[in-house]
Amino acid sequence: MGGESLKLIELVLIFGGVIAWCAWELYKLKQDKKKREAAKASAAEAHREASDSEPTR
Repeated sequence: MGGESLKLIELVLIFGGVIAWCAWELYKLKQDKKKREAAKASAAEAHREASDSEPTR
């Protein structure tokens, strides 16, 4: 293998790694956003249930 083909392989591996890392980070951000929204929704539901169960004067 010549030097040119090794350079091409190295270039593909480097950019492939960067793209894979970016995709992983975006995936993790999406998961975190879903968890945060679910926690916010459950907290709002708990607050709503607590305010509904309080006796009115």
